[in-house]
Amino acid sequence: MSIQKRKVLFTAILSGLFVVLIKTYLPLKRSNSEIANDFWIKKTHQKEKKNIVVGGNSRIYRGISIKAIQSGLDNKLSGVNLGYSALGYSNEYLDFLLSRVDLKSKNKVVVLALDVGPLTDIAVENKSFARYKSVSNSEIFKVLYLNEYVNISSYKPSEIIRIFQKTAENRHNFVEDRKNYFAKYYEDGWVASYKVPNNPMEALPVYKKFAEDNNMQISNEVYQNLLFRIQEFVEMGIEVICFRPPSTLEMQEWENEKFKFDENKIRKEIEEMGGHWIEINTTEYKSYDGSHLHYLSAEKLSKIIGIKMNQILYK
Repeated sequence: MSIQKRKVLFTAILSGLFVVLIKTYLPLKRSNSEIANDFWIKKTHQKEKKNIVVGGNSRIYRGISIKAIQSGLDNKLSGVNLGYSALGYSNEYLDFLLSRVDLKSKNKVVVLALDVGPLTDIAVENKSFARYKSVSNSEIFKVLYLNEYVNISSYKPSEIIRIFQKTAENRHNFVEDRKNYFAKYYEDGWVASYKVPNNPMEALPVYKKFAEDNNMQISNEVYQNLLFRIQEFVEMGIEVICFRPPSTLEMQEWENEKFKFDENKIRKEIEEMGGHWIEINTTEYKSYDGSHLHYLSAEKLSKIIGIKMNQILYK
């Protein structure tokens, strides 16, 4: 074999090995909508039971990292974030949380985020949660068992370089969720996110208009039922930990005034049901839009919750 042919053969072998390595070690190339759709279907339809189950709205699915909670615990406990957009504490949703708790384990924890949203009549319609609960069995099977093997695409050289660049945001492999919003979807149910540029006053006028247009208010029926279910969970041996997710002082002041949200009263009544309340200082965290936490603040909050949880479990 001539030297030229050997060079061609050697180049072909190296190229083949490079392609195999790329396919093996790089993440599957998916569109943003595919990534999000798979994330929500997996979150809704996986059956594995966990020690820690976290519930709440978008402030939670964007605001609580299970891995960061675990970093605050003495013992490693499994967990899942089951937050959804515009989530309300309906019985169906609370049953869903309960179904994911490992009731046979010694340590059982349900974490509930309590702000205005989940206690309103509008929120308990749970349109986002219902959307993913109602997907077809064939779609569930495809997402849970097939997509990992059949949806492989090629990468451009520039994309490969960007993936291996060790920038702060790239360690999360963020994708552009929508214009100027970036997100990383984690298997534990957390969506790490940030916005460029940050605008901590963005959400407040939007929330005010929505509340006014829809005559939005806290439902006493929803709230009283939640207290009843907390007591039920406690009687099953589950530690129920509640907290108010941080946003901005302006947002919290508006919620307090508009909806008569009395955090001290809520805390007292939850503790009377056997639950625990964690005090969160909003000023210690940064929101990129006035409602949701920047991913670094989300990790910080989650670790604090883990530390407080550790004190409750192992006091």
